[in-house]
Amino acid sequence: MTEAAALKAGPEMDTLIRDCVFNGKDAPASWISLNTYYVEPPQSYRPYSSTIECAWLVVEKMKRHVGIGEWIAIEVTRGDLVRVGIADHNTHSPGGSWRYLQTANTVPLAVCRFALAALAAEREGA
Repeated sequence: MTEAAALKAGPEMDTLIRDCVFNGKDAPASWISLNTYYVEPPQSYRPYSSTIECAWLVVEKMKRHVGIGEWIAIEVTRGDLVRVGIADHNTHSPGGSWRYLQTANTVPLAVCRFALAALAAEREGA
């Protein structure tokens, strides 16, 4: 799999999310807000890496990777840097760390990078 941090928002990322997170099938349409409508492109992927509605579907799916006392943290810092990873009560303490931490300039892209990094690490046994 391509290094998650190097991927940009767009069709390649969206296809990887569909294939890796949702096992080759897009999230059911019923999961998407009734006020939001998408025209399915010929490639049949949702815009996971560019819309918050679709990125949130990725967050919901990734909840199974969170252990007891952990959570998926989405942190927006000054300068529009977004960090997404699995955090615990030690994350912001000296020596604390995030698991699968990924950054981007938008929330949807950071969420997608996080999901791909977490799944790749789990496949490798990390």
